[in-house]
Amino acid sequence: MFFFNNTATTATYTTSTTTTTLAPGDTAAPTTEAAGPAVDPSQFPDEVPPGGISPALFTLLTGQGVAGNVAHCAIVTAYDAAGGEQPLVDLGLLAGSDEALAIVRQAAADCGIPTETIEAAIAVQFGG
Repeated sequence: MFFFNNTATTATYTTSTTTTTLAPGDTAAPTTEAAGPAVDPSQFPDEVPPGGISPALFTLLTGQGVAGNVAHCAIVTAYDAAGGEQPLVDLGLLAGSDEALAIVRQAAADCGIPTETIEAAIAVQFGG
């Protein structure tokens, strides 16, 4: 109840729900997420992308068995997310800052690199 100028006003709200019932024996289609990486690494070449630290990143990833085009995808995707190579460096990538590595981890995942693989590459670079 709301009161304005000593007058009572009542608000009424209606909620509706839709329920779908399947016929006996019918099953609902399973809900699944899209298969595959968020970024298609097949669109990237199997070579080191441009950049001052790209060769080191590429070597770290391919050293863990990541295909060249997938490594290229992860590096370029990380640069794109950070606004470029230099902004990623400025975030502390070379020192292994959590903020910079979070971008690298997400880019790697977006390109289909398993978590354990990117973590192994990070451990090679920074220990752990």
